[in-house]
Amino acid sequence: MLVPERVENGTEESVILDCIYSFDEDDDKQLVVKWFFNDDPEPIYQWIPELNSRTASDRLKGKINMDFAVNTGNPYTKYRAINLVRPTTDQSGRYVCHVASLKSEASKEASFLVYTRNIQNYPDKIDSSRYSVSGSSLSTFHPPLILLLWASAYYMYILACLEVGFGFGFGLRGRGR
Repeated sequence: MLVPERVENGTEESVILDCIYSFDEDDDKQLVVKWFFNDDPEPIYQWIPELNSRTASDRLKGKINMDFAVNTGNPYTKYRAINLVRPTTDQSGRYVCHVASLKSEASKEASFLVYTRNIQNYPDKIDSSRYSVSGSSLSTFHPPLILLLWASAYYMYILACLEVGFGFGFGLRGRGR
């Protein structure tokens, strides 16, 4: 399964999520390829070559390029991949490709992250002797965000805006002024 690990929101026209499998059309019949998103039991995409049937769920209608085909020369792998058009953060999550036939079945899954980068007033240097970052985060589809702020009587400054990856520790502890 080939799925990009992450893309920045608004930077890609489209992204391909590819479900790679082998299929012997002489030996196997009634192939069905389904893509699932997160824990939704309804597939977001389904292809049945024998019926020449391809469908996308209402959830991602208009966000999957239904004209996309993988150029393999094999009619049983032609529409195995999905092409997400202008991916956004709501498409971050776990994708599962399920391939089944009368003879066998298999599933693969991969995580895909569409992130945003909103950094304002990012300093050249943060005094690490005054603050430390610690803690933890598990099982989130959007990575946590840490803002380091400094406020005076008239102004509030954003000292740093840090986006923390999956399973990475985070938190904030300071000693004050």
